[in-house]
This record gives sequence, C-alpha cells and structure tokens, in this order.
Amino acid sequence: VTEPGIYRIDTEGEVDRISAGSDDRPALLPNDLAFLPSGVLLFSDSGNWGVDDGCIYSVNGGTLVVDTTCAAYPNGLAVSPDGTELAVVESTLPGVSVLSLGPDGSLSDRRVLVELPGTVPDGLLYDAEGRLLISCWAPDVVFRLEESGELRVVVHDPLRVVLNQPTNIAFAPGTNRLVAANIGDRYLSVFEYA
Repeated sequence: VTEPGIYRIDTEGEVDRISAGSDDRPALLPNDLAFLPSGVLLFSDSGNWGVDDGCIYSVNGGTLVVDTTCAAYPNGLAVSPDGTELAVVESTLPGVSVLSLGPDGSLSDRRVLVELPGTVPDGLLYDAEGRLLISCWAPDVVFRLEESGELRVVVHDPLRVVLNQPTNIAFAPGTNRLVAANIGDRYLSVFEYA
C-alpha cells in the first residue's frame, strides 16, 4: 500500500481503497477511524506535523471533509457512549478536543476538553464507565480522564519495558484487558484494567 487512504481487507485478503480523501482535498496522512451510531465512517487526517492543516472526513457513499476546526494534527477518535460527541486527539495541541455530533452526523462546536503539556497524545478510548482513556506516544503513558477533570495514570513505563511509544488502544472483546499498540518496538502490550 503506497497511496494515502483508508483501505478495507476482506476475509479472502482482497484489498480495496475505500477513500483517498475528497476530490478537493486528498488525504495526506489518514490516521484513525470511528464509526458513528448510524454506521457512517469517520477518519482523521493528521496533515503535516506542526502546520495545523489536519481535518476529519466522513465516508458515506462519497467522502467529505466534515471538520477543519480540530486541525492540530488530529489523531485518535472516539465516539462518546451516548453518541452525542466525538473526542479527537490533537497531538500538537497537545490535548483532546470534543465536537458535538448531530443526529445527521454533522460535527460542530469544538471545545478543548483537556490539554496535556509536555506530551504527544495519540489514541483514545472510552471505558465502560464513560471515562476517556488517552494513550501518549510520548511519554510512555496511558491516562484516564476522570469525571472531575482530573487526569489519572493508568499505565506508565519510563523504562520502556512494557510500553514503547504507545499509539492506539482497545479493549480485548468481552474482557477488561486493555491492549496498547507500541510503535517503538512494534508489539502489543496487554494490561488488566480496573
């Protein structure tokens, strides 16, 4: 795969590029995906580091740019448990912003949820209690944003024994195990999450 875009691989191994961005704005650096409750696919395009030229696309038949306000290297995406908001990592903010999600899939009213000075946030995930988990490419940490607004450390590994530049995070289906992808050494870490 050499062209930027979003690709689908079927069970037979066939590869199909389903989006390369929009006609008037080709994707530069597609990053993370999120499905809306309606089934519409959103993806972040980080753009160029430090240029604030990122955006979010919607894929529903065709591809449209649906947000340019979260432009500071948009990265991880997560739809809120109630389906009314989209959380967006802005890696060079650095922090997490939230967009209101309309019933028609429209995105509006960007607000900064949390700033994370001295970090490079990357991935996002809501836990079963609706708290946001944030993985950071640097330092090697996963935070949890409490309802009070306090940031708690879920996992921290300054020696890079278990975490090494974690990017995306997910729960193993049907479990409380948190899985982190580590781009530093190309491996997965698994933690019991409480």
